Amino acid sequence: MGSSQRPLRILQICNKPPYPLVDGGCIAMFALTKGLLMNKQEMKILSAYSFKHPILPITYEKLEKAKIEAVFLDLKPHFLSMFFNLFRSHSYILQRFITSDFSSALQKILCDQTFDIVQIESLFMAPYIPLIRKYSRAKICVRAHNVEHSIWEKLLQREKLPWKRKYYSILAKRLRQEEIFWLNQADAVLTITEKDTLSFSTLGVNKPLHYVPFGVFDTLMPTEVLPEFPSLFYLGAMNWLPNEEGIRWFLKEVWPSIHVLFPEMKFYIAGRQIPHWLTNADFPQVIVMGEVEDAKMFMASKSIMVVPLFSGSGVRIKIIEGMVAGKLVITTPLGAQGIDCRDGVHIRLANTAQEFVEAIRLAVNSEDKTKEMGQMARKLILQMHDNEKIVKDLVKYYRCIAGFSNGNEGSI
Repeated sequence: MGSSQRPLRILQICNKPPYPLVDGGCIAMFALTKGLLMNKQEMKILSAYSFKHPILPITYEKLEKAKIEAVFLDLKPHFLSMFFNLFRSHSYILQRFITSDFSSALQKILCDQTFDIVQIESLFMAPYIPLIRKYSRAKICVRAHNVEHSIWEKLLQREKLPWKRKYYSILAKRLRQEEIFWLNQADAVLTITEKDTLSFSTLGVNKPLHYVPFGVFDTLMPTEVLPEFPSLFYLGAMNWLPNEEGIRWFLKEVWPSIHVLFPEMKFYIAGRQIPHWLTNADFPQVIVMGEVEDAKMFMASKSIMVVPLFSGSGVRIKIIEGMVAGKLVITTPLGAQGIDCRDGVHIRLANTAQEFVEAIRLAVNSEDKTKEMGQMARKLILQMHDNEKIVKDLVKYYRCIAGFSNGNEGSI
């Protein structure tokens, strides 16, 4: 930022606290927040929090410079609300995030302070755009972490129960309509993968689409840990349906064959809110660890990361973290979406049970190749996902849409 340029005043509206870094969404938000602060932009955060994502003292400590405020939202699914919503036209998924308490907090901030940019994290907070328009002249950018309705469409395709299929169909249809509508109310949409950019354009989003990949800001690797080889590991929040769906499939369709091939090898599963069916299960050599205190140390102590993902969009940030940790990742083509990697060079791709078994067999039987691919993966991520460069490019884009071109510091 040149000496003649004043910092941008950015309000970041979050659907959950960016810290602690408990899942990919939090990591993605915190990376950009930290990057913008390091770039000497002026930040203010208004975040929702819930039972699922509580606000903690460490949140305020880590985001002190961003002057974070938080409002509680009851995001637990309520049967009666879900039932009565069937007779309305709005998406139940989005309606849960709209409350008078959050509206009041947002209105007060907008009345008390002036902003150049309002950065809305995820589609879930986009219904507040009319309120922002009423009280601010700031440019509004929605950061789309996923093509949200496509997650429900993919879950629908794989669901067998008729009543669940019907309900998923309603959720997906309504969410698709509102996703297009709300993104078109913004001044710009920030996408996290180039594929999502194309998807939104094809769907009919007619506002400027700007690709902002996930940036890695903490690239130091623990050196005091010797990885267990061979070993498999999985790390991901299990309160996200696609993650639970993938692990359930892997344990049923893939793990029995792997256990026959390598009876001494362990499979470690870590993540938040492990479901009861998994904690109570008795799969041979499967170690269910739950939430780990230090994700980097956990990854450093294991050797091969498996991510069986069959629904979702955006980019899987845990995969990027695994790659930057120098681990070979075995995942589906969908899991590798948004990462400019090559199968057999930086990552191994598999879509069927047989393909997963073969990919794991190759990795276990070729330790040197597995380590080499992990190092190639790390090199790729450090090159393509440098948070400092990503944030500098974003600030330049923000200054442009806010009207600060060629050093012009006029108000918007």
